[in-house]
Amino acid sequence: MSELKAINAKAHGKTKIAKNNFVTFARKRHMLALRVTEVPRAIVDFAVLVSRHQHNGSFALSALTSLEPEKNLYIEGEEWSSSFRSTAMTSYPLFLMKDPDGSDQPVLGIDEGSEALAKKDGHVLFDTKGKISLWQDQQKKALLEDARNSALTQRFLQVLDDLNLLRDVTLNVHYADQEISHIRGLFMINEDNLQALSAEKLDELRKLGYLPAIYAMLFSVFQLNNLILRHNKAGLRQISRINLEVAKQPQS
Repeated sequence: MSELKAINAKAHGKTKIAKNNFVTFARKRHMLALRVTEVPRAIVDFAVLVSRHQHNGSFALSALTSLEPEKNLYIEGEEWSSSFRSTAMTSYPLFLMKDPDGSDQPVLGIDEGSEALAKKDGHVLFDTKGKISLWQDQQKKALLEDARNSALTQRFLQVLDDLNLLRDVTLNVHYADQEISHIRGLFMINEDNLQALSAEKLDELRKLGYLPAIYAMLFSVFQLNNLILRHNKAGLRQISRINLEVAKQPQS
């Protein structure tokens, strides 16, 4: 991503954002970052898993879009084939950034080097009188809400970790030519530990509003079958099945 520039009418009065900006955003992402509030909608098409950031060890919530890096099986030509679109996708290439004028309130910035910029048809940032367009206003509101949901997501993942509700899994991808690849560094909901929680702890999760996302993540594993179908339909090296290998729990 290029350096963000704060949006203003003088510099960006004629800037347009392509209407398929979400395709540009997602094209080479084999995992799409999610917020906990998006999980129930995302599982309509995606397996939702947890991973760790390599640079700081924190957890991240993601929708799996491919079994191979820099591929997205939900993009067909220039079309996005799922009804679900995350806020990050629909707002791209706009982001919240620190106000260069020093205000404590974040402002809207744009990646001026993005391929999602349009030369002709597209979403305008300002109207003909230089006023903020409805589309720009909607994206800023969505990104502000997304920032709040990002913090909520980190709290959600921390609670899962504290309650030992995440289990380390490896996706063993079996190809038709007998080769096997191993996708490591992923976590899923530990159903056994969830079932073993006390009524008090379950009630705490209910009050926090976390149970719908937890159960949605459990159900989403069946979307791995959808991923196999998409992979094989795309003419890639054929996959026969995926085996989930669960890391053994240390003895207490």
